[in-house]
Amino acid sequence: MNNPLISVVLCTYNGGRFIDEQLNSILNQTYIHLEIIISDDFSSDNTYEILKKHVEKDKRIRLFRNEKNIGFNLNFKEACSKASGELIAFADQDDIWLPEKLERMIAGWKGNVPLMYCNSVRFADKQPPVKVRHYPGYRRFEGTDSRKLSVFNTVSGHAMIIKKNLLQMTPVFLPGIFYDWQLAAIAACNGGVGYIEDILVFQRVHDSNITIRERFDPKSKESKLLFSQMVEQHLAAFSSIPNMPVAHVQYFSRLISLWSSGANKKFSWPLFFFLFKNRKLVFNYKKRIFSFFSHLKHCYRLTANY
Repeated sequence: MNNPLISVVLCTYNGGRFIDEQLNSILNQTYIHLEIIISDDFSSDNTYEILKKHVEKDKRIRLFRNEKNIGFNLNFKEACSKASGELIAFADQDDIWLPEKLERMIAGWKGNVPLMYCNSVRFADKQPPVKVRHYPGYRRFEGTDSRKLSVFNTVSGHAMIIKKNLLQMTPVFLPGIFYDWQLAAIAACNGGVGYIEDILVFQRVHDSNITIRERFDPKSKESKLLFSQMVEQHLAAFSSIPNMPVAHVQYFSRLISLWSSGANKKFSWPLFFFLFKNRKLVFNYKKRIFSFFSHLKHCYRLTANY
């Protein structure tokens, strides 16, 4: 790519504790051809005041504030509509980017894929870890097979850059849908998803940003129900992705039918057998030498309703 303009889209809501550190990490990127679109969702703390001080110092920032709280997904949708760049990079308000994140991702862009993302690591302390390592048992998704994203997603919004026209493929930022998961599935069917293994984002973990998926506990009936509902919503959203291969359409159609009917049963053998038959797709994120028994166990956990 020849020095494209990147629109960094940052949505904020009551993020006063960490927004300074994250915004500075974006402003200090070695890749300088960027604009920063910030949309504050009517914060009630000092977030907006902090942001206004940054606007006075750096003209690359375009700051907007909603007149009322409209929610995470709609706020991101509105912010993306204001982006001028050929590329859009998403930013969470509480993470920290390495200075060379954008530069290395542009340099490592793979062919004509509409979505690239990098590796990231979590931290819960005041400062990111000095030494980081790759988790050997975890595989990140890349390529064109959207079926590998049917139940579990490894593509994080805070680590991705997309071509702006990807947003026009199908409605995104729908209520209850993780935008990164949906964008990854759309990209897989329309050119592919690219991945670079470099760790370029420190993802801050705290009590306000833990998702349903991260809280999933197979021993908890409530957690299992929430997870099951989340997957069902995403499967329904994936069914409208344009240019999906016929075999993949059939896969999703069958899975959503079995998943929906299985939700009302204590145990669904048809769903269990489907998951196990397609275990290399469903559990693509798991890297195991001897995976048979691990897949068997996880198929049972996904199927059983306690």
